[in-house]
Parts: sequence; C-alpha cells; structure tokens
Amino acid sequence: MSGRFGIGGNMKKNLLYPVMLCLGLFALAVSCSPQFFSMDLQLRRPSPSGYNLSGKSMGIVYVAAPKDTARAREMAEEFAASLEKDYFGGESVVGLYNLSVNPAADYASRDTLVNLVMDTDKDVIFLLDGSAKSQAARLCVYDSMAKTDTVKVYTANPTLDFDSFLSTWATETIVLYYYDSSEWDAPAKAAYNMKWHEAIKLWMALAKGKSGLRRACAAYNVAVAFYVMGDYNLSSEWLAASDDAGGTDFSNYLRSRLKAVGK
Repeated sequence: MSGRFGIGGNMKKNLLYPVMLCLGLFALAVSCSPQFFSMDLQLRRPSPSGYNLSGKSMGIVYVAAPKDTARAREMAEEFAASLEKDYFGGESVVGLYNLSVNPAADYASRDTLVNLVMDTDKDVIFLLDGSAKSQAARLCVYDSMAKTDTVKVYTANPTLDFDSFLSTWATETIVLYYYDSSEWDAPAKAAYNMKWHEAIKLWMALAKGKSGLRRACAAYNVAVAFYVMGDYNLSSEWLAASDDAGGTDFSNYLRSRLKAVGK
C-alpha cells in the first residue's frame, strides 16, 4: 500500500510540475504579447460639401459694392460664427477680410485665391463675391491643403448653403494596443479619458523602443490617435512607421478607414 501510495505521490508531483511550468510560460507570453481594447467614438467626418476642414485655419473674404458692404459683412460674420462653433469650440479664430470691388478682377480664379491664402496666412479661403460683376452672390472656396489644387464656386440659389461646410459625425469603433506594464498603462488611460495629446506623447516615446512589435503597436496607436483627431496626414505617416516596424493585425482596418476619408 505504501509503495503504491508513494508512486501515486510521485506521479502527482511529476504531472503538476509541467502544468505549473506551462502556466508560468503562458503568463510570460501574455506579458510579452500585445493586448488590445476597443472604444466606440463619435468621430468628425468631412462636411456634406466634401471639404474636410478639421484642423485647418480659415479666412472669409467678402467683396461687395459699397451699398451692399454691410450686408456682405453680416453674412461673413454669420458664416464665421457657424464655422467657429463647429470646428473651434466657439473661439473667434476665423479671419474676416474685406476687398474693394475691382471690375477687372476674377474672384473665382486660382491665382486670386492663392494670393489670398498667402496674404492672410490661412489654409482655407472662402470668398463671398457680391460684386456687380456677378449676377448672383457666389462663394469661391480654395483649400490649399487639399489634394486637388482647384477652386470650387457655389452660386446662390436663392441663398448660399453655408451649413454644407459644417461637420458630419459618425460612430466608429477604434482598437488600441497595450502591454501589461505601467509605461503602456499610462497612455491607455489617457486615451480612455480622451486626452489624445497626452497619449500621443507617451506612445511616441514607446515607438522608439528596441522591440519591433512594440514599436509597431506604439506607432499604430499614434496613427489611431491622429485619425481620431482628424489629422489624416499624420495618421497615414504613423501607420507607415508602424508598417516599417512590422505592422499589426489591425493596421489594414485603419488603412481602410483612412482610404474612406481620402487618404
């Protein structure tokens, strides 16, 4: 009896050791492997006009005959207020400028709008043309940061639809990576609390690490953060940096979202 009992005891010990070893290796693997969490967010999307104005500086130039200047300025101020409420939290940052009517000027030409971009130091120029030269009020729009280097002209019918330049919103699920360590916990908490600038700074530091997979995950997280903030150019750059470090399982999903917004 004692012999069988002893053998039984040794077998139990021998079986338990591999189990404990496997559990230890599993815990080590988990601590070394990336984990992820998801968030459902309301994200800003391009306006119904097709313009993506998020993160860009804007200026409104109005041109009108002397008798119509007051009304033109009123329209410009109303448009500026709606842009500021939507894109800048109500902060008065949209520039207002008045041009005297020049019968020889072509207010819808690219050269005119490019010169206004340089003169005002704004990314996007809206030119309200109420001069006698035009039969109806026109809105000429030039986005110096857009892929297409063109001027779009909208004619009042019977009025100009300024709301078409305001944001649309959509609910999207984003995925972020983290590791079981304090240095990864801090940016994850910042992101969860919508402190994206803080999270980006911490992830950028992690993207300089030695591990290729961790660099890829950190760079991917930075790309997601810039995507959430509407800076699609920087999001694309950091997604490319993540790819250079080996990429992640969710990189293609983010790539598809960037493609959907024209990147």
